[in-house]
Amino acid sequence: MERGKIERIELFHVDVPLPTPYFPAWIPGFHQNHQHYTLLRVTTRDGLVGHATGVAFERERESIGEFIGRFLLGIDPYDLDQVGDRLRQSSTVGWRNAWMEVAFWDLTAQRLGVPLYRLLIDRSGVVAKGEPSRSVSVYASCGELRAPKVRAETLERAVRLGFGAVKLAVTNPEEADDFALLSEARAVLGPDVGLIAHAHQTSCIELVESLPRWDLPRALRTAAVAAESNCLWLQDPLRLESFDDLRTLREQSRVPIAAGDTATSGADLRVLALDQAVSVLTPDAGFIGLRPLVRLFRKCRDSGIAFSPSTYGDGLALTANLHALVAWSALEGTSGPLLLEMPWEPPAIVPELRDLLLTAPLSVDARGQVTAPSAPGLGVELDPRGLKRYARCFYTLTPVRFLVSTARRAGLRQTAALAKTGPEREERRRERAQSQPPTSASQRPA
Repeated sequence: MERGKIERIELFHVDVPLPTPYFPAWIPGFHQNHQHYTLLRVTTRDGLVGHATGVAFERERESIGEFIGRFLLGIDPYDLDQVGDRLRQSSTVGWRNAWMEVAFWDLTAQRLGVPLYRLLIDRSGVVAKGEPSRSVSVYASCGELRAPKVRAETLERAVRLGFGAVKLAVTNPEEADDFALLSEARAVLGPDVGLIAHAHQTSCIELVESLPRWDLPRALRTAAVAAESNCLWLQDPLRLESFDDLRTLREQSRVPIAAGDTATSGADLRVLALDQAVSVLTPDAGFIGLRPLVRLFRKCRDSGIAFSPSTYGDGLALTANLHALVAWSALEGTSGPLLLEMPWEPPAIVPELRDLLLTAPLSVDARGQVTAPSAPGLGVELDPRGLKRYARCFYTLTPVRFLVSTARRAGLRQTAALAKTGPEREERRRERAQSQPPTSASQRPA
């Protein structure tokens, strides 16, 4: 494939007002009136446009453009290994930007003329069963901590809409209140609707109030109640680095243990898989990117670990994770519940607001499923009216602008050298790679 070129990199602040305050369980005591995220748009010289979004607290990425532009401009946008490596390098000295990978996977799938899930299957190195089903089951992910009687109304509404499972936060200061919530939820849902408990021990943010920190005994007690409530799994019950305690919990628990939703390192998830510290991995492409995620497919399959993507972002992030689950479901030897997290906490978090930038929101159908787009790439279209109203472009980089800004900082001589040696260095790297003799399977490191 002929080497591509990046024509333009754009970054947008997206600010969506919410109709009512939203109280995320993982930031106790805090309420938000807006949904914030950063939108990346990458345009290539052959006219393709790729998108990705990353969750934002406010406008903390205001100065990221000049920084990340130096890592991305000049590389082949369809060389996904190089893109992933550049983003990894950028995290060494600055922000962790693995979420940006999604835009380049979007571009590559578009250039190949295939939906993103097909590219993920091909890059996984695992044999596919056949043509994948584009439809997967989703669960309503309720992000607030509500009293059992108040929560009952939301659960009944979720069932009426077609959701086959619901996830609830169990982050009460007193564990007895968590137990009562799970017991009441099971009574409301009945025996046929799935129930998931989420402790948010890794994802908690203590800006206003403290979240109770669980130790292994509390996690074991909650796991026992979750098993009695017939939960599908208990998610994030201990901090991610507590590998030994997680393994002990998994071994002693009668309910599956899940973790990984806010991991930004493939290494952490690889350890969880290899040590079999969890029963279900729940990574989010909006945090970890797609390259580490697709590399986990084989590890999860070989370890008998289920894969269920998590996300509490917008429609683009949800779509990327949807493609990932469709790809996983198509691979030989995979197991576990095929469930995708769908953020849903009315009236603040609903598809019409969550997916505001898309021409059509992702909604659950009467079967409790959502269908991945079949168009090339992510397969969704951004609504120009939504972009105009809710997104503000705060950074634009083109090759010309890059050279001008570099000249101002470093001088004309260094700029000329950079413009010349950047492409030459990349060509030399490619020539070396092509000249290397193929490595036999017996010579490859384990």
